[in-house]
Amino acid sequence: AAITKGVKNMSDETRPDHSTRNSLPSGHTAIAFAGATIFHKEYGHLSPWYSIGGYSLATFTGISRIMNNRHWASDVIVGAGVGIVSTDIGYFLGDIILKGKGKSSTTDRTPDISHRPSFVSLTIGSGLTTGHLNAPDIYETYDAKGLPGGKALNLKFKTGRATSFNLEGAYYLNDYIGIGGRLKAMTLPVAVDDRALTPNFGYTIPSEGNNYGDIFRIQSLESANLGMIDFQAGIYASLPLGSRVRIGTKILAGDRLTPDFTLDAIIAPKSGTSESQWSSAIDRLTKDSRYERDEIDPALIHDHDFMKIKTNNTISLGTGLSVTYAYKNDISLRASVDYDYAAPEYTFEFTNRFDATTYKSITDTYRKKTTMNTISAGVGMEFFF
Repeated sequence: AAITKGVKNMSDETRPDHSTRNSLPSGHTAIAFAGATIFHKEYGHLSPWYSIGGYSLATFTGISRIMNNRHWASDVIVGAGVGIVSTDIGYFLGDIILKGKGKSSTTDRTPDISHRPSFVSLTIGSGLTTGHLNAPDIYETYDAKGLPGGKALNLKFKTGRATSFNLEGAYYLNDYIGIGGRLKAMTLPVAVDDRALTPNFGYTIPSEGNNYGDIFRIQSLESANLGMIDFQAGIYASLPLGSRVRIGTKILAGDRLTPDFTLDAIIAPKSGTSESQWSSAIDRLTKDSRYERDEIDPALIHDHDFMKIKTNNTISLGTGLSVTYAYKNDISLRASVDYDYAAPEYTFEFTNRFDATTYKSITDTYRKKTTMNTISAGVGMEFFF
């Protein structure tokens, strides 16, 4: 708990729902994985199902935090790491203090995973995906019928390195072939390409009783992480290389869920706007919860309702190669390289224009498809049963 709280205070990461700035790491996930690790160390030698059950519940805890829009996937991954590592350190220090007087659960027999390798694994991965996210464009002005005119903003979204957390398992029908599935939570950094944005792009904000004038422009969009969760099932195949090593592959198909995703617009003054005029506009504008001063540069404004990607489901396909090494009777190490494909058609909602009579925002809806090819490498733990 002390480690989690300390990291939260240092990271100062805003939650996806913008409620607080203590998102990283996920405390619930850290506690869940700490408990699962204790359960594994104390009872895993009796049956692997104790370990499988504990870590599965911990994984669902982390995924639920993402689904409830309380954490980014990266928060959950770091939280899981904090929980596991802190518990291992505790047991390590306990062994030093007790000098081997504690209860030992490890047997001396050599691990053997050469027969019917039914398993459950937990891995953390990182990889590269499509370098962009296709997005519609918005315009500076619209006529009475809502048809665009004037300059286009020229929105182009770049994506960064994907990070994933995977719960995977298969039941083997014989020594080589099994059926199983994977639950994969992935986070993908998304940022606007500022170099491509149209400079001095006007942004009109009418408000009853406030004559702001033509002083606003869109400077950029805030970077954020796009979360995705894959639910897949399929065929697994594995080949033993002795008693302690196996290589494996798989072919999976299923569904990819993308929860709601928002990006703030960062509003700046147009050239020629006086300091007093801009200061007065900020003071009046930020009385509306939609707008907030930038924490780094208070002279900028965040529009929290500018852009949203609606929850989306699409077909996903996956395959990969893995190597497993059994270094203990109750646990193995797993390394993998995976390829995943999906082509989601995202629904974008923009509220960049307003009704000049009612002063209410107008939401424009667009649909854009992006083909995503992701190659990732991961490492983790594997339990056989």
